[in-house]
Amino acid sequence: METMQDLIPFTRELLAQGAGGRMVKVYLVGTAVAALGVALGVVETICHTFSEFVTLLNCR
Repeated sequence: METMQDLIPFTRELLAQGAGGRMVKVYLVGTAVAALGVALGVVETICHTFSEFVTLLNCR
């Protein structure tokens, strides 16, 4: 999935092909967990960068 906008049409396509509602729920939960992991990784990277910058300033 390149964008989150592809998620709804993909879900509709899964349902149209006869995929059970349970499979769609599992896919959506997995997608949400992956998106949350990416968001947390970005936040962690930003916070880590700023904490190193503050440490460099305090050492001088």
